[in-house]
Order: sequence, then C-alpha cells, then structure tokens
Amino acid sequence: MRAVKRSRTDASKRDAISTPPPSDISSQSEVPTSEPISDTNSTSNVSHPSPPESLASSPMRLRDSPRLVDTVSKGTSMVQSYLALNVPNLQKTCPDCNMSYRSHLPLDRQVHAKHHDRAVNGRDWQDSWGKEVGSFSIQVAKGASQVVAVLEIDPLKKTEVRVGDELLHLANVELNAPQDSGFWKLQKTPSLSKPLLARGKVYVCVLRAKVIGLVSFETSFPETKSTGRWMILRTGQVIPNQEFPILVGISRIFVMKKYRRNQIAAKMLRLIQAHSIYGIAMIKRQQIAFSQPSSSGGQLAKKFNGVLHKKSGEWLVPVYLEY
Repeated sequence: MRAVKRSRTDASKRDAISTPPPSDISSQSEVPTSEPISDTNSTSNVSHPSPPESLASSPMRLRDSPRLVDTVSKGTSMVQSYLALNVPNLQKTCPDCNMSYRSHLPLDRQVHAKHHDRAVNGRDWQDSWGKEVGSFSIQVAKGASQVVAVLEIDPLKKTEVRVGDELLHLANVELNAPQDSGFWKLQKTPSLSKPLLARGKVYVCVLRAKVIGLVSFETSFPETKSTGRWMILRTGQVIPNQEFPILVGISRIFVMKKYRRNQIAAKMLRLIQAHSIYGIAMIKRQQIAFSQPSSSGGQLAKKFNGVLHKKSGEWLVPVYLEY
C-alpha cells in the first residue's frame, strides 16, 4: 500500500509539473473586481496581502502571478483601467518667441531654447550660402554702424532650401501664420519632366554670420492672375470690387527681435523694388501688396504704400490672396 500511495503521489506531481502555461495571457491579464480571487489548487497556507492603500506606492504586476489568470472565467467582461494623475497644466508660451512648450519636459525645454535663441538673436549662416543682392547699414551701438548683407536663397541648393524652411518656420510661429505654399522653391507639373522656375524668392539679411531678418515674396502674377485689393487697416475688411494689378506680393517679412527698430523691414522692401524682377529698374510702391499682414505688418504697409481715404478718413493698405 505504501508503494501504491507513493506512485500516485509521484503521478500527481508529474501531472502538475507537466501542465503547460497558458499560450496567450494578453487577453486575460486583467482581473475583474466583481469576483473574489482564490487559489483552489493550493493546499499550503498562503496569506494573501490586503489591497494597498496607495496605488502609487504598491504597483500591481499581474504577469508575475500566473495563478490569478486561472481564476478569470471565459464569459467575464473585462474592464480597462486608466491611471489618472493630478498633474497641473505646465504648458507655457514664451512671450519673446511665441513658442508653446511643456516646461516640465526636458526635451521640450531643449527645443524651446534652440528656437528662442534663433528667433531672438538670429540663425547661423555660412559664407558660401546665398547670392548677394545688396546691402545696407544699421546702427548696432551708439555712434557705430555695421553693414548688413542681403542674400537670395538659391532654390537649386538643398541646404539653402532647408535653411529657408527653418527661417520661415520661425517667422510663422511668432506671426501665428500658416505654412506657405513653397512658391519660392522649384515647381514641377505633370506635363513637364523638368522643374519650372520658382514663382518667388526669399531674401535674408545677414550680419556677422547671423540671419537677422528675411522676406519671402511672389513675382509670377501673370501666371496666377492674382490681383491686389484694398484693405481697411483699422478693421481688416477688404473692400469689394476694387481690384488692381500688382507685380510683387509680400508673403512673409520678419526681423529677429534683437534687431528690430532699425528700419530693416523697410530697407528690404526698397531692395525688392530694385532687384526682384529682371528688366524692371524700380517697381512702383503701389505695385506691391501684402498677404495677411499682422498688426505690425499693417503698420509697415501703411508707412510703405498705404493710402488715406479722404472721405472716410480710413487708412487703406494693398493686400492680395496668396496661392
């Protein structure tokens, strides 16, 4: 009899050892709280811990307890739990560069620091980039002036195009403007295998190997058939049925914060008058229009080519619809 009992005991142990684990526990990893957790196969005195008082200090790991999985019945509906943390909203918007970021995340702080430095102090520029268009002087200190070079980004060079995209992104973030259509890059059409000429240009102002300002503008208006319109500066309302031909449309014009109040934007506009279209010595101011001018851009347009409406006393600035 002792031998028989020993063999039965050994057989039961072998059966318990040879029982394979569940093939897939991903669908059974959650335990419903409506049924008590019990271990019907265990004969030893195992004391189960009571539920933790704090979820943060006692995390539950179901994958370390395979016996808990066996108690889930097939017909039991599973409930997804979510961890809710009482974390305040730490998103900030920088008053200088207008970038929104989460100050409690190191990566966000790093991205903002890089963007902030470029938007305030300017982006690095290499001497081999761009084609010089002209230059002008600004005062950087009392009684001291320095020459600012104005260069045109070459749409055939990928590095310069990438830098142009970065600079326009800086401007769009601060101006709360959408991304442009890329009119200043080389365009392709389904009917032509070779790229067409760009429909516009990007000028950058460089001082001591830093870009301190930029302007992007369209010039192919005979193709797009875009026309200028008058906008009331005070209200932003466009006057209907008052259209006129234009040669240049200012899409973005931006100066880094450290170098503002030096008439840089106005000087860039004067260079556009003289160098934007081949064969035209000087474009008239009334042939230049602005796309969605901001409050500061509206004041720039008012000084550059605004018109005072005598009957109403309203200031009108030329605008156009950007394609």
